[in-house]
Amino acid sequence: MHTIYGIALGPGDPELLTLKALRILKEVDLIFYPGSITKDQKKSFVYPILQYHGLEHKELKGFFLNMSYDRQEASETYAATVKDIEKAYQAGKKNSDCMRRRY
Repeated sequence: MHTIYGIALGPGDPELLTLKALRILKEVDLIFYPGSITKDQKKSFVYPILQYHGLEHKELKGFFLNMSYDRQEASETYAATVKDIEKAYQAGKKNSDCMRRRY
């Protein structure tokens, strides 16, 4: 049995990541990270934090959301991501789901 970690990456400054969060990110096999879709462009504030810490070589899986008041599509994206995390867990991968907390 292994653990799925949910990691908040703080206010967005890569130097404010906790030592524990960085250790876990280095240990896991797969990192799921969020992003947004705006004007047909995918962008993530989390990915540059992962790059800053040299984690872009790890297996990464982005999930991207349209910024909209209609949350139906976002709910579908979250549901699909949960299924992907579950599949990875069942395959024996150690997972991390990153979030960027805004203050």
